[in-house]
Amino acid sequence: MNWMDFMAGFDLDQFHYKGIIGILVCLVLFVASEYLSKVQMLGFLVVFKWFFLMLAGVIFLLIVLATISHK
Repeated sequence: MNWMDFMAGFDLDQFHYKGIIGILVCLVLFVASEYLSKVQMLGFLVVFKWFFLMLAGVIFLLIVLATISHK
């Protein structure tokens, strides 16, 4: 099973919808962890801050790849 077979049975609109929500959630968590680390309430969130940002980047790349391979 290669990438194109996987993408053939794929609802791109649904994926864009979920992907954009995923990116927004990651960015909200990034901003929240940035704020909380400033307040020093939850210092351990600094570790997760960059993880959330990377996750948003990965989801964005998946959306771009799905769009390119669907054309």
